[in-house]
Amino acid sequence: MESHLHPKTQRLREVLELRNSTPAPIQRYGQLAEDFFGKQAGRMDRGAVETYLLALKKGGASANYLRWNFSALRAIFQALEKPWPFNRRDIPKGEEPKRPHFRMEEVEALIRAAQQMGARECALVRVAAITGCRRIELSRMNRADIEKGSVLIRTAKRGSRRARPLDPATLRAVNAWLGTRKDRNPALWVGGMDSAGRFIPNGSRLSPNGVSNVFAEIRKAAGKGSKGAGIHALRRGLVTLLRREGMSEAEIRDLMGWAEGSPMVGVYSRLEPGEAEGHLKAVHPFFRRGR
Repeated sequence: MESHLHPKTQRLREVLELRNSTPAPIQRYGQLAEDFFGKQAGRMDRGAVETYLLALKKGGASANYLRWNFSALRAIFQALEKPWPFNRRDIPKGEEPKRPHFRMEEVEALIRAAQQMGARECALVRVAAITGCRRIELSRMNRADIEKGSVLIRTAKRGSRRARPLDPATLRAVNAWLGTRKDRNPALWVGGMDSAGRFIPNGSRLSPNGVSNVFAEIRKAAGKGSKGAGIHALRRGLVTLLRREGMSEAEIRDLMGWAEGSPMVGVYSRLEPGEAEGHLKAVHPFFRRGR
């Protein structure tokens, strides 16, 4: 057991291990518990939870993220046999903000900027753009996952593994990146930082935060994307593109690793200004008669 953890976090991990929980939820709940107990001096009462959630909200957390933290803290309280001082009416509410997405011209600008930065950056942004991977899925990729022109994606959020094709230019970029590697790390994406705080191409497997940091440097170099336009904006952009090109929701759900019946296609899709009006004029008989 990690001795530097807060005693309540240690106890939580012990409880979850006794329940035969898998490593992922143990780590996820453990990280939240450590942050919560550290910031709230170990308190487990209504005021502590409200203070913690308010700080997240002020920091720009989405409604979904606040609701997840609310539910996860409830599970932590229950695991530690502490009464949960809220009811269902207290679940955080609010509209989800319109998250940014990258249009195709912006994706191409990101690729051009990445090409100037290095083989890793070019390969990473291309793979993210063509597959729409979540950052954790990018982090999980291994060299051996590149096979026969495809990449194996270990889907997050309880999804199944899926192989997705890579276009020839992306495959060349990945092979160019692998050609620079001198290490034996099985991870596809590796990196680190030197003593001056600069990113270096070789090192340990990039964590999800590491993936985000590399992409942030690419976006900064390209000068593209509004505030909050992280690597997930490539996923939203891909969904928007596929929907606009006529791909069915079932096909998009399969490509993105979403469960059958998931509403996420609608959540992620973004209409361009005037797109609906233009489509109306193209298909409605009244407009067509006037041609």
